[in-house]
Amino acid sequence: MSTHDSKWQPTARANALGFDWCVKNAAASLRSNELNAAMSWCSIAAHSAANDGFHGMLASPELEDVLLQVAQRLPVALTAPRNLLPCRWLHVFSTAYALLGHTKLCREWMKLDAQGQQHSVILLSQDGPVPDNLAEAVGLAGGSIVLLDKRKGPVERAQELRAEACRRADVVVLHTHPDDVIAPVAFGVPGGPPVIMVNHADHAFWIGRGVVDLLLDIRESGHSWSLQNRAISRAEIVPIPLSELDTKTADASWRRESRRTVRRELGIPAEAVVLLTIGNSFKYTAIPGFDFCRTAEEILKSCPEVCLVAVGPENAGRWRAAGKTTNGRLIAVGNQSELSKFHAAADIYLEGFPSGSLTALLEAAQAGLPVVKAPETCELPFRSDGIAISMLAQPTDLAAYKKTVIALVNDPDERRRAGEVASRSVPDHHCGEAWLNYLRVALRRLPGEHTVYHDPTPSPVQPAQLDYCLACRSVLKYRSAADAELVSLSAEALRRGLHVRISWDGELLKPLGFNARSIRRRAAAEAKAMAAFEALNKGEWSRALCLAGKCCIKDPSWLWGKGLERLFLKSLIGVKCYGWLRSCLRSPISKD
Repeated sequence: MSTHDSKWQPTARANALGFDWCVKNAAASLRSNELNAAMSWCSIAAHSAANDGFHGMLASPELEDVLLQVAQRLPVALTAPRNLLPCRWLHVFSTAYALLGHTKLCREWMKLDAQGQQHSVILLSQDGPVPDNLAEAVGLAGGSIVLLDKRKGPVERAQELRAEACRRADVVVLHTHPDDVIAPVAFGVPGGPPVIMVNHADHAFWIGRGVVDLLLDIRESGHSWSLQNRAISRAEIVPIPLSELDTKTADASWRRESRRTVRRELGIPAEAVVLLTIGNSFKYTAIPGFDFCRTAEEILKSCPEVCLVAVGPENAGRWRAAGKTTNGRLIAVGNQSELSKFHAAADIYLEGFPSGSLTALLEAAQAGLPVVKAPETCELPFRSDGIAISMLAQPTDLAAYKKTVIALVNDPDERRRAGEVASRSVPDHHCGEAWLNYLRVALRRLPGEHTVYHDPTPSPVQPAQLDYCLACRSVLKYRSAADAELVSLSAEALRRGLHVRISWDGELLKPLGFNARSIRRRAAAEAKAMAAFEALNKGEWSRALCLAGKCCIKDPSWLWGKGLERLFLKSLIGVKCYGWLRSCLRSPISKD
């Protein structure tokens, strides 16, 4: 299948138009020596491509070139002499979090590699205080934390990062967000300490490949994308680091007491078989053919003595409804800080879909839970993979997934055996000296000094993976799979000058939240936006302005929403015209 016969092709095309328009604005700002504006346009483009605006590319040579040119216009920092031992590591974050995976990965790295090493952290755009667990890990590693003032422009912060790295680091490690433009500019000139990037967002577009001396991939599917779809040959696989089970967690009496406590608090019978799934709530948002909540309901219907606990999703919306249809046996408990208690309370771990959570799966396996991986029909790298779990059976489809779960529910001996296999395999690759050996092997490829690279143009991702990603992103944007598909197809039809009429059985679809008027409005707005971007690419400024105005009128929410559309349109039509349109559309006359 190609993107030309894909139902998501119009979406990919619209996303590419918006991305190209942002990059052109970045290049124009660079020609005018407006460096902060150029970096901001690059950030908007990258944020779009990494999220709702994904269009099939994982890297952009044109965008990277703008950032490298900005880097060359900044002062070169003086480089201090570097140490051999102890090595001074500088970990760079856009924003650090107390719970999320990429910050946790860094904390575990510091713990495992603390002996004879110094680990410091610099935060480029931190909102709120530094997480306590990160501050503790840095303190134990003999380092310090530097917060840059996010009120400063990206150019100034890039200069500060460059100076800090040259002054206090022997090796720089990037854990930055996919759209962070500060690090690529800071390290966009040769010289200074070598730069490592941890590919924690291996499923998404990101920027900075030209400044990476060594890319650390966390699993095989991400490594494949790095080589083929980012065109980076300087990549090695280093699995996610995990702490070994502490004395408390490994203690049988603690596990028994935690099991009783959690089950009592959640109202789960002591004799019930408990299924557990862990992940950010957005990763469970259903797309066509992959509805985790529905699959869980079917499993619980077949197993009346079984309960499922979901850590991450809140007990609201689809999760609350599933809880009611299962008589309270599907329990969503939101984010939790002590996952080990839930591991102790559970009997089987289920990987969620359409997007899995690799760290959560590994920790469950390490705790001795038998793991059911997401169906093979979920595209890589959106489901979990890796050397430590490669021996675990992979269900071929949803039917096999449900069959595997039900078989484990009915076979306690197989649960015990499968849990023991996984619990032995994970430490062999993710803990202690085993993980450090992966890191040491990878570091053999690290040069002594930083270099800037001009990698070849990468290949787009495969059509099936593009479709899968666009389905996930579009559904998140429009809140339902059917709405997302209808908006995409309707927008393309309108762009081609066709008349669109949407009709269905209102009573049948009313519970799903369908709204024909809303879909027509969104589709019309997207069609006008696509036409506006096309006019811009042709240099037809007057027509583009006219289309942008029509776009806003067709869907006024574009003017006061918080999405990328607002940024696009505000820049496209100008601040004065933007303000005028907002006031007109909010007036009583505009509503008639």
